[in-house]
Amino acid sequence: MSVVFEQKLKSDTCVSFGVPNATWFWLLNNTGIGKIVNPGNTNDPIDASENESLQCAAVMRDVVFHNDQWCGPNYNSHKLRQEFITFFENCGGFRTY
Repeated sequence: MSVVFEQKLKSDTCVSFGVPNATWFWLLNNTGIGKIVNPGNTNDPIDASENESLQCAAVMRDVVFHNDQWCGPNYNSHKLRQEFITFFENCGGFRTY
């Protein structure tokens, strides 16, 4: 299964995308993102505000990943990290499903 991220603000610099559940839950459980958008650690859809999204981008900028475990074998961790940052900074808030 995967988690799809849909932007609230339509723009050319931001596109919806999906990642494996394991990737998203690793980020929720091992970074500050979970405290921002999913403090109950549930599998429910998330409706994040623009402010929450910008906070998520800041977390992603500050997190140092020591290996690629968080993103799975088919992803480049540095590229995926930058995709998250770009999305969080430009989406105007987001929803997951």
